Parts: sequence; structure tokens; C-alpha cells
Amino acid sequence: MHISFKLTKSVPFSIDFMLMTDVPNKTLDSDKREARKKAKQLRLGLDTQGISQHILQQLAGLPEFRAARQVLAYYPLSAQPFSIAEIDLLPLMTTPEGKLKAWFLPRMQPQERLTFHRYKPGDLLESGAFNVQEPAASSKVYQCGPQSHDMLLLPGLAYDTSGHRLGYGKGYYDRFIAGLPAFHSLTLVGSAPEALVWPSLPADEWDQPVDILVTETQVYRPKRQ
Repeated sequence: MHISFKLTKSVPFSIDFMLMTDVPNKTLDSDKREARKKAKQLRLGLDTQGISQHILQQLAGLPEFRAARQVLAYYPLSAQPFSIAEIDLLPLMTTPEGKLKAWFLPRMQPQERLTFHRYKPGDLLESGAFNVQEPAASSKVYQCGPQSHDMLLLPGLAYDTSGHRLGYGKGYYDRFIAGLPAFHSLTLVGSAPEALVWPSLPADEWDQPVDILVTETQVYRPKRQ
């Protein structure tokens, strides 16, 4: 598969990879590394702050967001000191609808695992692994209930139209999702610039697609397609 993009009017950008489920893991891992490299390069040329504002508006209008009582979010990476800036969804907390919800942010744990802890705007944050801001370890830990209708907002470098997420390669969120109880009703929501939603991505068999993917221009519902 060959996909072409343009970073600027004069700089061509292309990415080549194959979506296969029966290839050796080393080949799939190599495809993912190449896709991450290209996604990071492309993101550098985007107005992430402006795109975030449009995505916030799209998310706030989702019926699933309005129905959620608890929302698991993430503290976004910024261009400084990191090399890329992530979509910033934290302003949702202070919207009229967001103020009605309990919010949780992740803490990184040993063995590359995550726990989510209660966070309110204004609470002190700590610098965790990779200098990512985290809530206090003493704050309430999220527990998934059978009929909670909660929402998980996932970070990601890129997505495909089937809802597969390209993360940073550590597997923190994949492990968290895999560890959820079978009865969970957590809605998985990804967000990305439209330029980083591709027809397909290299995916492992255990990769869990999101239920909803939000960009600055539209809302995808892959599992309904």
C-alpha cells in the first residue's frame, strides 16, 4: 500500500506499509516503527493547537460524552520538551458538561502498566516517567463498573478508518484495555488530525480498535461500518 501526503506545499511526504495479520512479528514491528516515524514527521507540520479546538467541539457534542459519568483522559505531551504536541482535550473538564463528570488521569506503573487516578482542575500534578504529568498516587483509583457507561480518551500518533490506533510502542494503553473486565462498558474514543487518519495501519491481532474516532472535521464510528 502506498499513501502520499504533503507536509507543506513543496515537501512531499509518503508512507509505505502493508496491513497483514500473518506476517512475522519482526516485520510487523518494523512496519509500525516506520509508520510512527512518518506520523511524527507529519505532525510537526500541523497546527495541533488549532486542531485541538475543533476536536474539543466535536467531542463535546457526542451523546456518549454527555452520557458518561466518569472520563479517563490523558495529560498531553507538548512540543517542549517533547518533539511533538498531542491533541489537548483537558479543556473539556471545565465546560458546563465536563464539570458534571468525574475525571481521571493516568499514572505509569511498573511493567509498563497504567492506573487512572481522580483529578480535578487545579490539583497538583507530579512528573512521572518520561516527565509526563501525573495525578498524586494517593488520589482515588478508577474502578470499572458493569453499567458505568464511562469513556476513555486515548492518545495516539495516528489512526486508520477501522479504528486501529498507532501508539508510541510501549503498549501502556493496550495493556490497560486488555485488563478491563469482560463486562466493561467503557467507550473507547480516539482523536487525531484528519491528516493522520489513514486507510489502514499495521495492526496486531490483539489491537483493540476504538469505538469512536474524532478529528477536526468529522466523527468516525468504525465498529458500525
